[in-house]
Amino acid sequence: MRSGNKAAALLTLVFDALKGYLPVLAVKLWGGPYGLAEGTMALVGIAAFLGHLWPVFFKFEGGKGVATAAGVIFGLNPLLGAATLATWIAVAAVTRYSSLAAI
Repeated sequence: MRSGNKAAALLTLVFDALKGYLPVLAVKLWGGPYGLAEGTMALVGIAAFLGHLWPVFFKFEGGKGVATAAGVIFGLNPLLGAATLATWIAVAAVTRYSSLAAI
């Protein structure tokens, strides 16, 4: 949101979250017949998160990874993802600091 364009900020948030959510969901939906379970979902989620933090295509300089991590958490366990989101909203509402809520 630093650019002042709320639409661009929202799209960035959504696509960063999907970057973590979709790979985990893919393993959850289609990994069973190949013997891929929770451990593989966790490793795929970590890979998506680390790939966001240090992307090869941008000389290993990436983002903060908060939205991607949230997407991974939602993919692993939607209830845990909702609880994490609720905690973020509560901390952000009280303190008015998104970075503090992300911790």
